[in-house]
Amino acid sequence: SAIENAPEYDDYSLVQKALVEKYDEIISADLNSMNKEEILAQIDKFNAIKDELAENAKAYAAYKELMEAADELRNSGYSGDEADELYDYLEETAETIISEKSYSTEEINNESQSLSEKIEIVKTNCLAEDMDCTNLLTNPNFNNRTTGWSYDTNYADGAWGGLSSNPCVERWNDNFNFYQTVTGVPNGVYELSVQAFYRPSGSTTTSYNDYIANPENNDDIIAYIYANTSEQKIANIASHTYSENLENNCEQVAEGIYVPNGMNSASAAFTRGDYENTVRGVVTDGTLTVGIKQLNGTVAGRWTLWDNFRLTYKAMDFDAITNMIENYNEKIDEISNSTLEEKLLSELDNAHNAAYNATDGKEAFDALVSLINIINECQNSITAYEKVLEAISNYDEIYGNSTNEAVKEEAKTIANEIQDMYSNKSLTTDGAYEAIDKLTYICAKLRLPNNYTEATDENPVNFTSVIINNSFEGANSNETGSTTGWTYSTGANDVGAKDITNETYVITNGDGDYVFNIWASSSTFDYYVYQNILALPAGTYELNALLASDKNNTISLSANGVSADFTTENEKNVATEGSVIFTVEENDTVEIRAYSSSWFKADNFTLTYYGTNSEKVSTTVDNLNNTEKATVAAIYNAAGVQVKELVKGINIVKMSDNTVKKIFVK
Repeated sequence: SAIENAPEYDDYSLVQKALVEKYDEIISADLNSMNKEEILAQIDKFNAIKDELAENAKAYAAYKELMEAADELRNSGYSGDEADELYDYLEETAETIISEKSYSTEEINNESQSLSEKIEIVKTNCLAEDMDCTNLLTNPNFNNRTTGWSYDTNYADGAWGGLSSNPCVERWNDNFNFYQTVTGVPNGVYELSVQAFYRPSGSTTTSYNDYIANPENNDDIIAYIYANTSEQKIANIASHTYSENLENNCEQVAEGIYVPNGMNSASAAFTRGDYENTVRGVVTDGTLTVGIKQLNGTVAGRWTLWDNFRLTYKAMDFDAITNMIENYNEKIDEISNSTLEEKLLSELDNAHNAAYNATDGKEAFDALVSLINIINECQNSITAYEKVLEAISNYDEIYGNSTNEAVKEEAKTIANEIQDMYSNKSLTTDGAYEAIDKLTYICAKLRLPNNYTEATDENPVNFTSVIINNSFEGANSNETGSTTGWTYSTGANDVGAKDITNETYVITNGDGDYVFNIWASSSTFDYYVYQNILALPAGTYELNALLASDKNNTISLSANGVSADFTTENEKNVATEGSVIFTVEENDTVEIRAYSSSWFKADNFTLTYYGTNSEKVSTTVDNLNNTEKATVAAIYNAAGVQVKELVKGINIVKMSDNTVKKIFVK
């Protein structure tokens, strides 16, 4: 039956002729003259040749697609020696391969590999000025979902959808960086065009009304398309309106006026050619990264949508480069009015003049590259100087509040030296960050209590002053409710210092008006918040913190490699107190951390110092027995083997009330 219903191959089939002849011979055999064993053998031959033919046909089809791709390059105007070699191959070799159909599957696959390499060489080496080179990109119009594109995993990914005839990609209510990098491309200027829009508020109608009130203002547009270091804000969603409800997917923002409000209506708008955005970027090392991003959004309901990336190679076109140079004038004026290293301003002025005085495309391109490089250096310097000024301001407040007279004289000398270099604008960018490190370290020493050398087990010293912003109320007098000083998981949906007047965040036994909260919609999320403490004197310490989550969730607290698990005993509005005891070598950098596999709230981190002669030891079984209502029932190492006492590494401690704690011993 299988042989009788076998597919037919004829002279028009794109498959090796010799295989077809072999196939025809097998299916035309007289089965009636064969015994059972011969028939079974014939069926095996048939199945083998059928599979071989299918693989061969697949290989020929792939080769034919490559021929068509190569022909597209010819029609697009790619020229040069490598292009001529490719086109000669198409006419002299490829057509013969297709017409004679004599290649085996292995042979045709080898030819496909060779042809693919020739195509890539032409795509990257044979571009001419003003040529469309969108084919350098993989899946530029998203017909194959988001294949070929990448995203920064610190942010959200793009979501694919829209009309099947013209799909698009969106990101709602999240920051993102969605991009593609191509290598081995000719140096020069590239023009990137993308259809895209941004909705700056959670409401399409609100965005429309704001836009109509002031269409020239784009301060609330924070989504950009980019090509290498060049970027451009994208269109406001309200910059295009329609008299009809596209795909019944728009929002009516006024009488008879509609604006896209979903992916289907966006697809329809893009099909009409609307929401075009353009930016020109410079390639100097054969690498081009193009993309769309929105990194600093906080407005709930913000929405970005994009489609149809297109590239044009402008090469070293003098007019195009001159236009790019002129576009930097506003940025240069902004830099000139900023605080940065004085030497860089002189270099910027020289580069700007050289760019304006260029007389041909090559000279203008080289000058543009130099100008972009020095602008980037200036931007880095401005950022560094801003951070130095912030560090100086922070130092001034900490110095004023410090009671550690022994450190103050040393701190004053260091700070005055840095202040002078800042005022004279003599700090390099690297020097600025070194200055910040010095100020950070000296501030850590200024936070040390004045009497800490007197600490004992009987008379411990409160060291909470060394924890920056220990209760999330704000790190200085200018802040109210912040996470300054802390680092926490990225990608969470709801994270930060939260006002406890909101029922979601309240901890009734908390400290102050704010708590740290972290929650994510993902079922597998790594929740944590931590801070590094510098310049601690040697000795024994105890870290305490208030920890809250849903009842019976587990939250861990750690300090300097010693950790313990705590089961939340109450509902989420009442915190459980966690504590760990740990030791420190002189001038250790100590990490304090709260972490969990569940969402949690944390507040009021405190630190107590017991001095250098303390009899207390890092969190142990004795600590657990003495501080918990339950006692230790059994201890197991990481392999699950029961041990008599805590060992280095992870320890699983089963308590008498059947709760389990995980303790890490450094």
